Amino acid sequence: MEKLVSIIVPVYNVEKYLDQCVNSLINQTYDKIEIILVDDGSKDNSGRLCDEWAKKSNKIKAVHKKNAGLGMARNTGLEHVTGNYVMFIDSDDYLAENVVEKLLEKLLTEKVDAAFTGMIRFNDDKILSEVDRKYKDNTFRENELCEKYLMEMAGTLPDEPIDSYLYMSVCTGLYSMKVIKDYSIQFESERKMISEDFIFNIDYFSIAKGVTFIAENGYYYRVNENSLTRSYNPKRFEMEIAFFEEINRKFSKLLQPEIYELRVQRMFIGRVRTCILWVITSVPKRKFQEINKICNNEVVKRVMKTYPYNKNPFRQRVFNACLRHRFVIGLYVLGEIALLK
Repeated sequence: MEKLVSIIVPVYNVEKYLDQCVNSLINQTYDKIEIILVDDGSKDNSGRLCDEWAKKSNKIKAVHKKNAGLGMARNTGLEHVTGNYVMFIDSDDYLAENVVEKLLEKLLTEKVDAAFTGMIRFNDDKILSEVDRKYKDNTFRENELCEKYLMEMAGTLPDEPIDSYLYMSVCTGLYSMKVIKDYSIQFESERKMISEDFIFNIDYFSIAKGVTFIAENGYYYRVNENSLTRSYNPKRFEMEIAFFEEINRKFSKLLQPEIYELRVQRMFIGRVRTCILWVITSVPKRKFQEINKICNNEVVKRVMKTYPYNKNPFRQRVFNACLRHRFVIGLYVLGEIALLK
């Protein structure tokens, strides 16, 4: 395999974790790699560490830019890529030492445009869990990419036990630079469009010729145990609305409504549920008012009016019934119960 693999690492205030990330990349069993560290205006020593790594190895480039967020940092990295294939690794995560080799080998064998590994959740060097995966060693081609692969990434049908079978992240994948360049695919800013990874994946896999999976779980994802307790930002819910509408707009150009509507609606309802949990954990006052505002949003009401939530698993069915009928106290109680688990 004489293909150069570029690895883009957006860096922002991760001085505590950056060495672990870069060491996992520089020590890959596949040798033909370049590592692009994009310092996104870090305020700690991360920028200096990027420069030190670039001095240590000719495989590493350090790029510095004004802070603009993860999506824009990845786009900057793409401007400096010289490889045939590219990965996007978050700077507080790391890779198993053979994952690049395994991904590239499978991609080339299957003659597709992307390959994915599985994810392992960890916190401070303690393994928490391996993320269950529906697909290992599977390959999707042509029409399957939109009608099955992207659909199972978007969400599941109402009667299925979980909300989705495939995570939206680009971090576990190896992508073709030819596809990205030929079709000028870029990331949206997560400050404008939440879940920019899924937007990227829709644009990419709507024109790619195939995707495959390796059996191994090779991406180590650092879990922030306090993620639900961060300050609630009301704009987050507004961004979820914009994201839902953009996903529908994109899929409407690719598929018939009966293929994607129920899946995207389930995804949206799940994200509404998360917003309500954030209100419960993070808003010191006016919790009921904030939950009521979410329930009475016109998009939420429109979705819940037609979505067949009676087919959902029991817990979701109860939650969605409260959401449909705007039973704020019920949503609050259900949220408190969920947070106790």
